[in-house]
Amino acid sequence: MDQHRKEVEKMIVDAIILGLEKQQIQEKDLSRVADYVLANIDNIQNQEQMIKFVDEISLRWPIFENIREIERSMIKKTEEAEIAKQALNLIKSGKFHEAANLTTQVTN
Repeated sequence: MDQHRKEVEKMIVDAIILGLEKQQIQEKDLSRVADYVLANIDNIQNQEQMIKFVDEISLRWPIFENIREIERSMIKKTEEAEIAKQALNLIKSGKFHEAANLTTQVTN
């Protein structure tokens, strides 16, 4: 999680820079943003907490919406990979119909 936290911190800084360039955030707001991020990001221990954190900052400051979308897509990919693994295990056990049902439920 430490490496991922650093990646999110970098995305936050990049979003701030871009937001300043596009005048989507004011310099006077940066102290509040930094205070909020620094007060919360080091307490994040898992992906669920990270999602909650990026949801909160994107609601407070829309310049972070892209980070929210990235985090949510990562969760979806992780879930899809887990389901694919489960389907392969079912296939390995000869449970083809169960594997098909599992993958069909995910795609619908």
